[in-house]
Amino acid sequence: MTSAVPFRLNVLQQSPHDLNPCAIDTDNGEPEVQHWVPSRYNVRATADDGRLILWNSLSNAISAFKAEQVQQVLSLLKGSGFESRKEGLAGYFVERGYLVRKGTDEFRKFRLRFGHQHYRNDMLELFVLSSEDCNFRCTYCYEDFARGTMRPEVRRGIKRLVEERIKGLRVLRSRWFGGEPLYGWAAVEDLGPFFAKIAEEHGVMYQSHMTTNGFLLTPDVADKLLAWNINGFQVTVDGIAETHDCSRPTREGKGSFATIFANLQALARRNDDFSVTLDRKS
Repeated sequence: MTSAVPFRLNVLQQSPHDLNPCAIDTDNGEPEVQHWVPSRYNVRATADDGRLILWNSLSNAISAFKAEQVQQVLSLLKGSGFESRKEGLAGYFVERGYLVRKGTDEFRKFRLRFGHQHYRNDMLELFVLSSEDCNFRCTYCYEDFARGTMRPEVRRGIKRLVEERIKGLRVLRSRWFGGEPLYGWAAVEDLGPFFAKIAEEHGVMYQSHMTTNGFLLTPDVADKLLAWNINGFQVTVDGIAETHDCSRPTREGKGSFATIFANLQALARRNDDFSVTLDRKS
């Protein structure tokens, strides 16, 4: 009868964890059944033709479902959830973020994403108030119009900031606001081409958007803005001319609709790559 020889593990060739019987792979190749519940960040809307529009504000996924699919979709989004493998329509909903595992802390995921964006240092986004004054006196406006065009020394400070940061950036963005940003044309004409040029020189992606009342967005002005890569515009139009002119008169008390509409028509005839979003305040 021979005595047992003690087993000696060579840790250079095998992990000690492999001796744990709990580490044995028991996967039989079948997808695991999970309890899925709807995301707290789902937003739904129904179109006029009965389609269901589903958007998840955390994953930023958006899907449209035909009217005949609505009941099936809603059955997957019931509050109590359901048990299923991650496959088929359920798998699609999980991948898009509409369904999550029961017990998932989605708010923690949101805070993680927010922190990643908030503290990243490879992107600089500037909110530029080229003028705090405005050529309109809208009936619902809360501004006090305390200042006019951004002063030259402030613009020089913005340029120094961008020059110091540009070598470490992947993305530079400028968002033009007011008052009315085009009312401070001297600042736009100064900073607009500067942003575009320095981004191009350093191979940095540059994006620019302007929120404007559209009154000064003439073809000549549009030529310059688009040349400086300011190619996204948000313009407020309060309905038909009569309604709009009552709520959004010029600072002299005159109507503004006709001028804005003519500028928008001129923009529509252009072949440049730009976007215009029409907004309504009243």
